[in-house]
Amino acid sequence: MFAEIDLPAEDLPWTQAMRARCVSARAVLARHPWATPLMKTRTSAGLAEQIVDALPDDDYPHFAAFTRQHVLQPGYGFGSSFKVRLDLVRDGLDRMARAEE
Repeated sequence: MFAEIDLPAEDLPWTQAMRARCVSARAVLARHPWATPLMKTRTSAGLAEQIVDALPDDDYPHFAAFTRQHVLQPGYGFGSSFKVRLDLVRDGLDRMARAEE
């Protein structure tokens, strides 16, 4: 199933590459709804590690460090980071709304 996720072009900026990868992953998961619960049982980071390796550490040092030191570690609970992700989405939407004014 992971092989169905399209890899972004190598020359894309990281944010655009991440968006392209997420859109593709969403489409793949929509075709395989049984896969999402199984992803929680994985013992290796796999795709997530590849995404973080492509992250420009100089541009996102805190995000890269947090991801490598916490998120990619065994036993990390993605549910526990809900509020952090919610704040990131909210802040991004707020920034976009202000840019449109």
